[in-house]
Amino acid sequence: MGSRNLDVNDLSISVRRIVKLFLVATGFLLIITLSLFAYPAVTPQTFSTSKGPVTITPLYHASTRIEAGGTVIYLDPAKPAKFESGPKADLILITDIHPDHMDPSAIAQASKASTEIFAAPAVVATEKGAHPIANGEGETATCSRTAESASIFPAIRKGFPKCAP
Repeated sequence: MGSRNLDVNDLSISVRRIVKLFLVATGFLLIITLSLFAYPAVTPQTFSTSKGPVTITPLYHASTRIEAGGTVIYLDPAKPAKFESGPKADLILITDIHPDHMDPSAIAQASKASTEIFAAPAVVATEKGAHPIANGEGETATCSRTAESASIFPAIRKGFPKCAP
């Protein structure tokens, strides 16, 4: 049988290839990892209405903040959106139990003592203090200052009971 002689130059080329492949793979994994934690800069949009400005701020995926008439509403507070530096919620609406729609630590960061939470019935089982509300439901919510100040949002206002003057 014939034997092949190993040349030092062959080893040098192989080591270079391995190092290059390792660096390329490491760079690729770093880019993928960083992109998982990055999210676009918050760009609020403000609309003029007859009752004053309404500001809608997309935070991440389903997480959104709506500010109007002195009321702050968060929709689906979940990570990686940052809630600790934003205004505290008067009202939180949660549409789904999945972690991209509700995160207990995000809810805690967005809340204050008087925050009211309305959520899908499945969420109420896991989120203490949340009031259940389903599609088409409206007369079961509690009456509060938040409900009164939410009158700037006719679509949301339908979800609150008629409060006595």
